[in-house]
This record gives sequence, structure tokens and C-alpha cells, in this order.
Amino acid sequence: MNPDDVVGEGNIAKFLSKLIPPVFPLNYDTLDSNTRSLVDGFIAQALNERTFNLEMVENYFKGRNNANGFSLLVDGTSIADFITYSAVARHLLKDLHAVNLRKHPHVMQWLTTCQHYGEFELFTSGN
Repeated sequence: MNPDDVVGEGNIAKFLSKLIPPVFPLNYDTLDSNTRSLVDGFIAQALNERTFNLEMVENYFKGRNNANGFSLLVDGTSIADFITYSAVARHLLKDLHAVNLRKHPHVMQWLTTCQHYGEFELFTSGN
């Protein structure tokens, strides 16, 4: 893949993840075909601002068996988590007063899990 041919947030994320050493699950190429398909679906949904909503993410986690006590979109951190995290942040910032995260406890848990993987912060205090 030629870097000059990479267009769009999702494709850029996939390309950049391929530059990560394959020992890390964040590398797109290390995913099995079923997981890659799931990741592609989340990326596509997250980047569609017209149809993306928190209920979609909440319902996914409600239906998923998280026996390991934490929730990620797939088994292990993937680029889908980072792209969807960005979409959730965009959604929350766009409509800050209308969104009640308490109605989405699974999304809240997932956001917290993502924040443990790096310097993620949706909102910072000005104090």
C-alpha cells in the first residue's frame, strides 16, 4: 500500500496501525478475519456522523459477554476502540447538554477502560 493512496480517517488509522510491530494486537494485520470484519464495521459506523449514536455502542456492549471484567470492542485493544472513542468524544462535545452518560453505563465503562490505555481525556478541568 502506497502512503500517498491512503485517504480517509479509517484507512489512515488502518495504515498507521500496520506500522506498529506485529507483536501488538493494535496492529490491524494481526487480527483474524472475523475480528478484522468487526473492526471494519465499527470504524465505518463511528465515522458516519449522521447515523452514529451512543445507543448503538451501548447495545453492543449489553449484548456482549464481558466475563473478563472489562470491555473493549474486540478481544484486546484495537484501532476500532480508538476511532470509536474519537467518535464518542465528538458526539459528546457536539451535544454536551443533551447527552446523559448515566443512561449508557456500558459506554461509560468502555470509556474508562480506553482511558487506562493512554493519555485519553474527554474533558479537562480548567482549574
